[in-house]
Amino acid sequence: MMRDHERVKITMVMGVVCLLGACSDSTADPSATTTTALSTQPQVSADSGGGEPTGASDDTGAVAPPTIPPTDAETGVPSTRPIVPETGVPGLDSPDLFCASWSQWAGSYQVISVTSAFGGGTQADLAGLEVIASTVVVEANTNLLEAWPDEIESERNVGADKLFGPLTRRLTVAAEALESAGADEAMRATIRTAWLNALAARDSASPEFSVDLPEEIWAVVDAAGSDFLSRLVPFGNDPSLIVEADTQPIDDYIATSCPDQGTLLGAEISG
Repeated sequence: MMRDHERVKITMVMGVVCLLGACSDSTADPSATTTTALSTQPQVSADSGGGEPTGASDDTGAVAPPTIPPTDAETGVPSTRPIVPETGVPGLDSPDLFCASWSQWAGSYQVISVTSAFGGGTQADLAGLEVIASTVVVEANTNLLEAWPDEIESERNVGADKLFGPLTRRLTVAAEALESAGADEAMRATIRTAWLNALAARDSASPEFSVDLPEEIWAVVDAAGSDFLSRLVPFGNDPSLIVEADTQPIDDYIATSCPDQGTLLGAEISG
């Protein structure tokens, strides 16, 4: 991985990512079944050399962060919904365990997915990123399912298998590689904290994402990343990550009940 002293800096575009297929198509048949496609080639709001931009940007190419309208679109009454922050993955510290776990899981997926498509690093760089993220993603998945909301109880199996399952199963292998490389519980806790701190500090308008770890831990991460790549194909070549599922009820619940208000789904924010 690229290093600056004890800091890894992985360049990426952190625009609005249609991570879970939530971006709408104005030409789509409104009666058609809603599907979620977990794609390893997400749409991104600005071009960083990985393809044509798919979203709005200004003349400089900078991605405009999402904003919340000051009034309700239908009633004109000032919105009482909290503003989604421009810095940091929203909802990481939510008192609602489901929402906090969702932000940890989806924020991690977003970083990995965009890095895979547009980061410009090596496969070893990305594998190391997945190894680090595994300390958060696997636990977040467990917490998501344990705190599953009653309002969408009927969707739990779809969420577990189709929505959260593919990435979680992949990063479970990364977690196993990290442990095999010699990471004890204390080291894994340090890595987990570093990843969460990086998510909390992430600037969506900046093309840089950084994780701070001591050099001795990077050595273990590098070894685990190499082992991980020997077990699975690279992230962008993994066909198991490309799935379809009808997750509209889950998407709607997240958009109306969690602090990110759908932004981690790639959805527009409404007042």
